[in-house]
Amino acid sequence: MKSFRFAGIHRKRDNPEKRLVQTPILSYLRFMGVYCYHHKNHGIKIKQAGRDIWLPGSKQGIPDIIGFLGPRWGRFKGRFVAIECKYGKNTASPEQVLFLDDAKKSGCISILAYDLKDVQAVLDPLQKEADKGA
Repeated sequence: MKSFRFAGIHRKRDNPEKRLVQTPILSYLRFMGVYCYHHKNHGIKIKQAGRDIWLPGSKQGIPDIIGFLGPRWGRFKGRFVAIECKYGKNTASPEQVLFLDDAKKSGCISILAYDLKDVQAVLDPLQKEADKGA
């Protein structure tokens, strides 16, 4: 994993393999009328008193992709969408699982995605149902 430094702050860059999962999902979501963005969850490492201290960039467990269903989704429009992207054998952290479970219990669409097919398996049936109601 590449990193860079500036002004005494050390940041990690995105995992390039993870982008192989995120990019097609984001393209699909935007094509399907989902307003979404990739949430940057990076923390920063600072040196203080000769020690490395990690400062979180956001609350732990926040998913990689956040958005909501747009107007073309009929009765589903406005529903919150949370997608945690994983690559290969990576698994979700307990905080990520908790966030996705709480979101689902609250009526949101939450997905743990290893590829685009995981997202399509959840959203395609909803889109068909929304098209029937229109």
